[in-house]
Amino acid sequence: MKKFLLLCACLIGMYTNAVACDVCGCSSGASYLGTLPQLNRSFIGLRYGFACNRVHSIPSLSGTTPAPVTEFIHTTEVWGRFFPVKRVQLMASVPFGYYTKGGAANLGLGDATLMAGYILYNNGDSIGAKIKQTVILNGGLKLPTGAYTKATNGERLQPGMQPGTGSVDFVANAFYSLRYRKAGFAADALYKINTSNRAGYRSGNRFMAAAKAFVWLRANRVSILPSIGAAYENTAHDGNNNVRVNYSGGQAVFGQIGFDCYYRKMGAMATVQLPVAYSYNGNLTQPIARVNLQLFYTF
Repeated sequence: MKKFLLLCACLIGMYTNAVACDVCGCSSGASYLGTLPQLNRSFIGLRYGFACNRVHSIPSLSGTTPAPVTEFIHTTEVWGRFFPVKRVQLMASVPFGYYTKGGAANLGLGDATLMAGYILYNNGDSIGAKIKQTVILNGGLKLPTGAYTKATNGERLQPGMQPGTGSVDFVANAFYSLRYRKAGFAADALYKINTSNRAGYRSGNRFMAAAKAFVWLRANRVSILPSIGAAYENTAHDGNNNVRVNYSGGQAVFGQIGFDCYYRKMGAMATVQLPVAYSYNGNLTQPIARVNLQLFYTF
C-alpha cells in the first residue's frame, strides 16, 4: 500500500520543498533507445518518459537529517528509424526534458542521439520457420545539443538537473527476440561510454539491460502484445576533473509490465517499471516509478 501511494503521488505531480544539500537522482540527459517497433519498417514517432525518485539529503554535521524531497523527470522525444538499404538502419532521437525537484525546476532541449544498426539475422518473414528470431547490433553517438550550464537565481544547477551533459558520448546496443507461435521473448542491452565536458565533468558510464516475455494477440486488424519482464541498470561514479564524485552512481533492478498495440501503420507502446532492489547515490536516492509511452507511424 505504501508503494502504491507513492506511485499515485508521483503520477499526479505532487512534490515537497527542497532543503539543505542537493543530491541528484538521475540525469535528464540520459538516453535509452530501447526496443524498437516493427522490424524492417521505417517509422517516425513521439515518446514520453517519466521517472519519479525520492531523494534524501546528506546528513549535516549537527546530525540532523532534512526531510526527503521528490524529483520528477519528464522527457519527450521525437525519434525515428530509416532503412537506406536492406538490413541497415539509421536511428535518431531528439529529447526535450522537464525536471523538477522540490522548489527547483528546469526545462530545455536535451542531448540528441544518432545511431546506425545492422540486422544480423531475421527470419520473421519466413513462412516455414516455426521459431522466428532476430538479432540486431547498433552503435552511435550522443551529441552535446542540450545546455549544461543553466542557472537559477544566479546559481548553476547541478549536473543531474541540466538538460544536457555537454559531452560527446558513445553508445552500443544489442537486441534479440524469439517467437514461437503466439508466445515470444525479447531482450536488449545498452552500454554508454561518457566523456568529460568542457568544465571537466564526466557522467559515469551506464549499462542497461531489459528482458520481457510476451503473447501475440490479434483481433481483426489490431495486434496487441501484453508483456511482463525485468530491467537492470548500473551507473558508475561521476568524475569532476578526474576526482570521483561522492554520492553518485549505483544500480537497480525493476519489474515491468507493458503492452504493444498495432493497427495498420499506426502503433503504440506503454511500459511501467517499479523498483525491486536498488542502491543509488550512496542509498540517498529511492526510485519510485518509471513510465514510458510511445506513439509511432510506420512507412
